[in-house]
Amino acid sequence: MDLLEQLLADALPFGARHVALTGGEPHLHPAFEQMVETITAFGYTWHFVSHGQRSEPYLPVMAKHRDKLTHVSLSVDGADAETHDTLRNRPGAFEKVRASARTYVELGYKVRLSVTLNQQNKTQVEALVQLAREWSAYGINFAGTIPTDWNQELVLSDQQSLELYHQILALREQTKFDLRPVSSLQGRGGVNFCRNLNLHEAAFNARGELIFCCDTIEDGALIGSIKELPLYELVKRWLKQSADLQIQRAERIAKGNLGEKFDTCAFCNAFFN
Repeated sequence: MDLLEQLLADALPFGARHVALTGGEPHLHPAFEQMVETITAFGYTWHFVSHGQRSEPYLPVMAKHRDKLTHVSLSVDGADAETHDTLRNRPGAFEKVRASARTYVELGYKVRLSVTLNQQNKTQVEALVQLAREWSAYGINFAGTIPTDWNQELVLSDQQSLELYHQILALREQTKFDLRPVSSLQGRGGVNFCRNLNLHEAAFNARGELIFCCDTIEDGALIGSIKELPLYELVKRWLKQSADLQIQRAERIAKGNLGEKFDTCAFCNAFFN
């Protein structure tokens, strides 16, 4: 908690105004309520990301800090129970996340869905948009599956990612619904292909370490620890890493050597490896 207070204070001059609590599952942290208390006391808005299997642990904290809560993000892996439960390897998970969404909406909270597209659910984009409307969610974030040693059968090809990216953009225009493809699905190309390269957000893990991005190398490519360095030193390191990464991208572009996954998070994973 001392680290959290230090970080929140130091981040304000850098323009930070919002805190996202991810996980794991945020309420499992023994100091979850105290964390939110501290975040809001510094004047930050906040939201949390949840798998939606339980809503009860969150409700008292949400009610207490409602004025600073922007929304709830619920992870959904399929437009139907079979797909979602199979990917989660948890029978009944779909119905539980549906119930959580209903609870939050009925209490007047904004709900957003977070979907990771893969080989098993890639044909469900339109159905997921319909599902979001049925659940009264206000939008969806669409990510792509980042390659690891254990999920190769789920990873989309570059062509599949690009087609899904354009499908989502077209649906957004047609439906006027808040649909956002994120960098792990498809970046915007070029040297600065991901908004994270401009320090749009800073990601800290539970150990107080600044990581380059939540999507790099499992739990993040390490920049440094706030236990050991002040935030401005960590930001300097982060900017140096970002510049080196963009220089490498520029060199690859100049040589015409883009290769597979050039415009996804897999590029950064290869860079940090």
